Amino acid sequence: MLHFSRQELEQYKTAAFDYWRRRGFPFPRLTDDAIREGYRRFAESSKRSFGPRRTLTWSPLGLGLANYFQPHMWHVKCQYFRNPVEVFNDDDFLRQCIDRSIRLNRDRRPLNENNMRVMLSTFRNTKRVSNFRPIVARSLYERYSGDGAVILDPAAGFGGRLLGALPLARFYVGIEPKAETVRGLRSMLERLGALCDVRAGAEIIEGRAEERLAQTARHSVDLVLTSPPYFSRERYDDSDQQSSVRYPTYSEWRVRFLGPLLAESARALKPGGFLCLNVQNTETSPVANDAKAIAGRQLRPHYRYRMLIGSVPYHRNGNRGGHRGEVLLVFRKPRRAKRSVRPVLRY
Repeated sequence: MLHFSRQELEQYKTAAFDYWRRRGFPFPRLTDDAIREGYRRFAESSKRSFGPRRTLTWSPLGLGLANYFQPHMWHVKCQYFRNPVEVFNDDDFLRQCIDRSIRLNRDRRPLNENNMRVMLSTFRNTKRVSNFRPIVARSLYERYSGDGAVILDPAAGFGGRLLGALPLARFYVGIEPKAETVRGLRSMLERLGALCDVRAGAEIIEGRAEERLAQTARHSVDLVLTSPPYFSRERYDDSDQQSSVRYPTYSEWRVRFLGPLLAESARALKPGGFLCLNVQNTETSPVANDAKAIAGRQLRPHYRYRMLIGSVPYHRNGNRGGHRGEVLLVFRKPRRAKRSVRPVLRY
């Protein structure tokens, strides 16, 4: 607990500001021992995500480990909001974050890296991108696939779904267009493979989903689990590797990106296989409605979850607190065709 006079408190804030200006943005830092322990705790956890009333409950377990390999995620823009790095780079905003962290975390090391990341991410008019919860991914893999299954993720993102597969006897194939994110995913595989008891096999493919999926063999995967971009809500890249840059209107994006992604994923599924799709309508685009309609042309609706996502950690109660939710739709491919004896992926 901090017990400072007013003068001492101001000196403490000034020293904190000077420290963070020298130190730079508080990107997560993990030693090899911390990576081993973080993975062990995740892999050995008995936590599962299936809650009452068709909910997928939220857990942070494994999230920090996945985020560690993707430091550029803190730079990603969400619509017109600031990102955490922009807040950090503004002197006045940084001082306000320091002040708020001291007030809210007096007895919990107020200016450590984790608390500062929280303050920077939840500053007014600021949003940060989120990573798929590894515990949710692992729970879905266990429910909708078995040992030896091939899992396809055509929008691999920041690695939450990859991490969820690693403690299981599965083979994960992730497709991702952004080179920097691909490097992070491959770095995760390399480091965890060297340091930890990883059971899954995995391959990370760099490329555009709508192009790479067309090269995937029919009836070659057991499960598709993915969360495609919500058109232009999050700006992962300014190049045409970003699907909303490549297809700048929503109607074009729906026809040339979302449609092929879902149609080719359905084609790649074995009969009886599942597609688990995390989607959400946005303020300007009915992404979830369109995805449901497109997937329903080839697959049968099987289940619908409300996936709970953590909100501002220091507002757990009242109108501002608790969790926000997104939709996770599960479809199943009809058992009309004969299963492949051995899954074969062609890339």
